Amino acid sequence: MLTVTGPITSGALAGSTLTQVVTFVTLDLGACSQPGGLTGYDAPSTWIFSNL
Repeated sequence: MLTVTGPITSGALAGSTLTQVVTFVTLDLGACSQPGGLTGYDAPSTWIFSNL
């Protein structure tokens, strides 16, 4: 799981905070050592807006 939090600095939600939580179901780190490496990954994501 990866969690990233940061401020919203412009637009209708300026001054709010966004937290994104990405849940990696299966991460194939072995692909990193293959020719071309790991070029992308899809995972479900939740966005949480706070301080609205």
